Amino acid sequence: MDTINLFPTQIFSHQCDFDLEYLYKKVKDHEKSVPNREYSNNGGYQGGNFKDEYFEKKIRQYIPQRPDIRIGNYTFDAWVNINYKGSSNDPHEHLTRGGFLSGILYIKVPNNSGSIVFQDPRNYMQLRSEPLMYYNDGNSVAPYK
Repeated sequence: MDTINLFPTQIFSHQCDFDLEYLYKKVKDHEKSVPNREYSNNGGYQGGNFKDEYFEKKIRQYIPQRPDIRIGNYTFDAWVNINYKGSSNDPHEHLTRGGFLSGILYIKVPNNSGSIVFQDPRNYMQLRSEPLMYYNDGNSVAPYK
């Protein structure tokens, strides 16, 4: 029996050169000034509308680009999660918010913090076409001979 992976999920990983001490201070300031919202967090802090020019500029450097098609105009939306001991985040998706590409930046990770877990996103991907069009040229089927 052969196994054929027709629809792999692309995950881009890159070691970035952020000033983590600067970002840690900004994140803690954000926690003090922006109320906690409960979206996907179980305990801990989640605050939306995180704005920082340095952070946004650095993130834009690392967005994966196809050489033949540039990503057009897009907005940048960031928020902060701080998971203290015993805190976690429920599985969730970003597509209903108009998400084209989502990312995670870990600023501090204490020992024994656990792991990030990714779930198969294909059901969500069928609801939105922008990522499918950009990264897969709109191919939602794969012919097999």
